[in-house]
Amino acid sequence: MSGHDRRAFPRAAAAWAATVETAEGRVVSGEVVNLSLSGMKVRSESEAVVGSIVTVRVTLPGAAGRMEMVGTVVRRDRESIGVAFLKMSDSPAGRV
Repeated sequence: MSGHDRRAFPRAAAAWAATVETAEGRVVSGEVVNLSLSGMKVRSESEAVVGSIVTVRVTLPGAAGRMEMVGTVVRRDRESIGVAFLKMSDSPAGRV
């Protein structure tokens, strides 16, 4: 079974500006590449390691506003990290 087949929720493509903040307070810019109800892939130069907690702040298109998610880094490669959500902001956008 491939990794895609094991996912609980389907992924949707995205191209949204984002920042990734580590628990140590280091902030880098990035871009959300795809997301689901359980997590997202963020292209960034974040040095966050697998198992660490990060805060991802996303600027949504149009007038949708901003969203903030706290999550655990579950995978990483040279250009991106995979983040599993722990908590989403309590804004209208965060309830999407």
